[in-house]
Amino acid sequence: MNTILEQINSAGGAFVDFALPMLVQSGILILILLLIDFLLRRKVRAVFRYWIWMLVLAKLVLPTSLASPLSIGYLFGDRLTSLQVVPTLPQTVEQSPIVTTPIIDLSSIPTGKHTTPTMPTRPSDEPILSKPLTSSPVSPAPISWQGVVFLLWLSIVIAMGLLLLQRAVFVKGLVAQAEEADTSIKDTFDSCCKRIGIRKRIGLKISVNATSPAVCGLFRPVILLPHNLSQNLSTGQLQAVLLHELAHIKRGDLWINTVQTALQIIYLYNPLLWLANAIIRRVREQAVDEIVLVAMGPKAQQYTETLLNVAKLAFARPALSLRLIGVIESKNQLKERIRKMLERPVPERAKLGIVGMLVVFALGAFLLPMAKANKSAADTPAVSEKPKTETEAELKMLQDQIVQLEKQLQRIEKQIQQKKSQIAEVETKVKEQSALIKKDKQGAGKDKEKPKVTKEKAPAKEQSALIKKDKQGAGKDKEEPKVTKEKAPAKEQSALIKKDKQGAGKDKEKPSRSK
Repeated sequence: MNTILEQINSAGGAFVDFALPMLVQSGILILILLLIDFLLRRKVRAVFRYWIWMLVLAKLVLPTSLASPLSIGYLFGDRLTSLQVVPTLPQTVEQSPIVTTPIIDLSSIPTGKHTTPTMPTRPSDEPILSKPLTSSPVSPAPISWQGVVFLLWLSIVIAMGLLLLQRAVFVKGLVAQAEEADTSIKDTFDSCCKRIGIRKRIGLKISVNATSPAVCGLFRPVILLPHNLSQNLSTGQLQAVLLHELAHIKRGDLWINTVQTALQIIYLYNPLLWLANAIIRRVREQAVDEIVLVAMGPKAQQYTETLLNVAKLAFARPALSLRLIGVIESKNQLKERIRKMLERPVPERAKLGIVGMLVVFALGAFLLPMAKANKSAADTPAVSEKPKTETEAELKMLQDQIVQLEKQLQRIEKQIQQKKSQIAEVETKVKEQSALIKKDKQGAGKDKEKPKVTKEKAPAKEQSALIKKDKQGAGKDKEEPKVTKEKAPAKEQSALIKKDKQGAGKDKEKPSRSK
């Protein structure tokens, strides 16, 4: 659920960020074109006014960030693009990261002798900066007002799109139920096509359900004529009606009307666009009237009478923005069209012309790009510009976040310093304990070596001399019994031993001889 709400809020924020600048820019453009149209409506032809109003549709399909150094955005781009809505983020309590410093118990280090101290160690996988183990459950984020606006806009767009689809299906059925025109009407229709300069195949049908002549079909245009209209109009009046519908096809008004209707549905929140679309439809009919008058030539005076007769036969008016293109759209428009034709002379030509086209392009280049363009170095003022209003809130938020991060870094640095000092203290105590243990081991080694040298506490040289004398005396005592039993000089003992051996040899020889 939270994911869906986040997506709706994100889509709503993007929609508002685009719709609000487009609303302002298109509204300013429409107001400027209203002023231009008011000044030129009696001085220029309707075809020129029509193409000037096409700038509104061009503006609606162009991005709001379009910029040009030769446009109105060069002067007022900051004001035209600075309307941005700062998204309302849900307020959350900002928690600083919890820093867990390992507590070192110095009392646990043994201070006695013959003991090896153990330094407290930290597991390698344990981070110094650890997050809290438990976190509070996240509450579902409420839908923002941008999300509500987006959902409301989307629902209306879908409803109007379905209505437009139903209208297209209805028109398709109306064309399918219509009958083919007879031969006389087709001959008149073919002559009108040649007069206006259309070579492609156009359908012509007679409908009982149609209330007014109309054109329908984008790829295969078909002209629908009411059944009673084909019987009550003369050949000249019928030609005027057919020329009017063929002029719509030649100008591509079917495609423009489709785009106009789609943009009206998408930008339904712009009230000035509804006004502009109404003006575009009215001026379009006036431009088509100029084409018909030029095509009729000397019989152009019969055109006004034809319009009156058709208006009497038309008894229904299609829905606004979804109706078909036809001769009669409303009574007020019909009155204005007839007044225009009566007040002004018949035009010599109905085309825009090269001069008019250049003027329209120049106006479009000046009015359509409304974003801020980069000025040259010569035009850049020396004084630094003030911060833009649309970024002030964001800059403040970023500055607050930077300050908070700096505070957190200072806290972490202090805790790291404390930890380093604790570790240094532990290292010094460990070194002291290791030095004491080394001294104790050396003293114990000396105590064990002294009894092995002598039992008496005498100098090392004297003890070694005594031990050597004792060894020599002990060796003499062991050798004397082996030489003789009596304690005599060595020479005397050897002589005695020799004599004993000789006497023993003689004793052994005597028995052998006696035998």
